[in-house]
Amino acid sequence: RNRGTTMMRYLVLALAVINALTFSVAAEEEEKTAHITFANFYPKPVKMHWVEDARSSKDKPREHEVQTVQPYELASFNSVVGHKFVYYLPLTQDEIDDQDEFANAEDGWVMKKITVTVEAGSPIIHLIHPEKVLVTCGSSEGDIHITVEPTWAPFGAARFLELVDIGYYDNNALHYVDRYYWARFGISPNAEMRNKYRTMTIVDEEIATRVPFQRGIMAFGDKAPDTRSTEVFIVMPDTTKEQMELFDEMNYRPFGYVDEKDLDDVVAEWYWKYGDIPPYGEGPVPEKIYEDDGYDTYLPNDFPELSYMQECKIESTIKTNVPDSLSGFANMEMKEASDDDDDDDDDDDDDLSSDFLAGFGGNS
Repeated sequence: RNRGTTMMRYLVLALAVINALTFSVAAEEEEKTAHITFANFYPKPVKMHWVEDARSSKDKPREHEVQTVQPYELASFNSVVGHKFVYYLPLTQDEIDDQDEFANAEDGWVMKKITVTVEAGSPIIHLIHPEKVLVTCGSSEGDIHITVEPTWAPFGAARFLELVDIGYYDNNALHYVDRYYWARFGISPNAEMRNKYRTMTIVDEEIATRVPFQRGIMAFGDKAPDTRSTEVFIVMPDTTKEQMELFDEMNYRPFGYVDEKDLDDVVAEWYWKYGDIPPYGEGPVPEKIYEDDGYDTYLPNDFPELSYMQECKIESTIKTNVPDSLSGFANMEMKEASDDDDDDDDDDDDDLSSDFLAGFGGNS
């Protein structure tokens, strides 16, 4: 009986050790994994490459293309701490910094190599070309000029620019305008487009310091977590300080602003007397705008005084003669490294890339 009790104790102790080791290994693996998202604010596609460390002192690191990130879109990867990604952007000779690392030059353009190392911690967001983007939108009362700030809310800024780029906001009704609150738009007159993007919501990004609201600030109109899709608003010029403080307390995430001059000359002139939806006002009901005849009969028949957006377009942030294709530069180091390799290297390279990508989790 004593022998049986002793064996049971040993068994319990052994199971406890196994569980502790399993937990330790799992925790260690979790610490190694990381999630990184690239947001492309460069107005052309950018090819992302994963960097494979050199196999020997005679070799150079190799670059494996994993995804092309389209302008104003996101690409997310499940990776591990310490992995490196590389992409290339063209610069003019006047923009060259002596500290930059360059790959090649063609027709006066120099390709700048950007290396991103995956770090531990919260989900990582890397902004490609995070410069301010200027957008001009016409409206029935005049043009407004919008400055989009990618660093304020990267996912929101990218979604807004993506929709501008495809013409989503062209001829949108300003369906909810309150002179002391906001002007809201974002339901496209194109039925196929508005129904497609209505459910294509984006997740909330982590923001270290949220920009405080003031007149002219723009944000998406969905405040519930992870629900931003297409509708955006502009804080009206006569919005009270108390109301702006309420905006700050909600989950609205500013991504840009309208030029100060346009607020008084254009935004303040948008038709506002319909106001909110019933019973709080006499404005259009969004659900009815989404119906097939929303723009054909509902809006023109019931709300003839509405103001409308016109064409929205992204103003170029780079010179027009930037090469359309950025391929051909990115693999230069890999080609140089393989000059002395034997014929079997291509097979090894493919195998390694396939094994790596099998668990990589890339998506846009």
